[in-house]
Amino acid sequence: MLEHIFERWKRFEGTSAEVMPNINPLARTGSYPRLCSQAGYHMADTACPISVDIWSSAFWSAWSTVEAAEAGLSGKPAAYALWPAVCAMHSMPT
Repeated sequence: MLEHIFERWKRFEGTSAEVMPNINPLARTGSYPRLCSQAGYHMADTACPISVDIWSSAFWSAWSTVEAAEAGLSGKPAAYALWPAVCAMHSMPT
């Protein structure tokens, strides 16, 4: 699971400070890869490395977004939630 990939990544000698793929499969038709290949399997490139705090930041930001959506659905006139710029390459809905 990607929730624990940073801790698993650091168990290998010589890994970078952040989880960053050095290979990417052209097609994802085979079986699910082992740890070293999971970074390239899930990450398109090196623009969005996974650091020690990424999972927690993304998790709580997602919950902030849920809360803001629920506030809007319940009739609140405004709601504010931050979504971290973990990867600016993903477009956000308007």
